[in-house]
Amino acid sequence: MTDAELLRQAQSGDRSAWRLLYTRSLPSVWRHAVASVENRAAAEDIVGETFMALVQGLSGLDPEQTDVQAWLRGVLRRKIVDHYRQKTRSRRLHAGVRSESSGEEGVPPSPCEMESAEDRQQVLRALDDLPDLQRNVLEWKYVESLSVREIAERSGKSEKAIESTLFRARKEFRRLYERVIAESPVIGHASETFERSM
Repeated sequence: MTDAELLRQAQSGDRSAWRLLYTRSLPSVWRHAVASVENRAAAEDIVGETFMALVQGLSGLDPEQTDVQAWLRGVLRRKIVDHYRQKTRSRRLHAGVRSESSGEEGVPPSPCEMESAEDRQQVLRALDDLPDLQRNVLEWKYVESLSVREIAERSGKSEKAIESTLFRARKEFRRLYERVIAESPVIGHASETFERSM
């Protein structure tokens, strides 16, 4: 049975056609993901997101015009690019906030500092908790490398207002990041154990 036939049947609700399409496609998607990212957990996430995109886009695909394998490879490439963009965004933001708050001039994080998915998630959780303007200003400054003047133009605020917002945003990010770390199961448990032993 061809991919086009499986796609048509999957669109009509045939679960066995969907399973066969998935089983047929999984090995190549998996190999490419594992070869492209740093660890198995990231590869699993990307493969899951790729097949979720197929499920969500299933009804919009034309079985006669769609090469399912090529379509999946395209989605997979975008998911891998998104993965590295998110990783870079987290590193830049964390490094920028850290260097600005410590007075260091653009010191990048050590190689191990932002490697784990948990570290990246903690940075993103802290960012998500910031007010919109503070989050945007930090991202523009540390991810997009915009100057204060460019940020002021983009936001419609004065340079002084942006400098003040950056100061408050860095301070608030640091506070939120420390809270996120304290709430993480490993560190939170360790600090509770330490406090009980005192």
